[in-house]
Formats: sequence, structure tokens, C-alpha cells
Amino acid sequence: MSLSTAEFRRAMGCFATGVTIITLDMDGEVHGMTANAFASVSLDPPLLLVCVERSARTHAHLHAKKRFGINILAEDQRVISEYYARPVHTH
Repeated sequence: MSLSTAEFRRAMGCFATGVTIITLDMDGEVHGMTANAFASVSLDPPLLLVCVERSARTHAHLHAKKRFGINILAEDQRVISEYYARPVHTH
């Protein structure tokens, strides 16, 4: 999916602070983690920054794939953030 600069700016403008879920597909399985260290770096090209602890399982997956999704959660999606914040979870 491709975003225009205006769409990217509008999306980033909606995120003052909050919680995101970083997800990626690894061999047909969805892996993810809760992250609140997330920021817009550039509009052109559209770049995002997410900080992931090296000891986190997701770090190795991110390093291998180099591609991930960022899901910005609404206030009523707390259960999802708590699920992905747990150290071990099954799908």
C-alpha cells in the first residue's frame, strides 16, 4: 500500500501519544509486540521509528524480515495491547 505525503501527515498528526502493536508475518505466523516508543521520522520518504529492545523475541524477527506493520490502537483496544505486551503468547 502506498500513501501520499498528505495522507501520511494526516495519519501521523492523529498520533499524539499512545500504544501501537508492531506486527509481522514470519513463515505464515503473525508475530507482534506492544510498543509506545514510536515516532514519525520523515514525510518524504515516509519513515517511522520504533524502538525495540534487543532481547525481545520480536527484535530478531524484525531484523530478519526488515518489514513490519504498525497498528495504532484506540483507547477501547486495551485488551489487544495487553495481549501483545505479555512475554509469551500463542496464536
